[in-house]
Amino acid sequence: MIKLKPCPFCGHCALVMQLKQSVSRRYYIACGNKAERCIASGHWVFGEFYVTKEEAAEAWNRRADNG
Repeated sequence: MIKLKPCPFCGHCALVMQLKQSVSRRYYIACGNKAERCIASGHWVFGEFYVTKEEAAEAWNRRADNG
């Protein structure tokens, strides 16, 4: 699996999450900093879901400075 970059908002570690309410598997990456309620700690921030964990990780790791 691809190593996840830290959260771009708070610097906390990121986690691979699976959407549970879906018929097919859907993944997203979220910030693990729920204690401080980081803006990126829920799937509603980015609104994108991916078929594989690798696709989700690639999207999470993409930053404005590297496309």
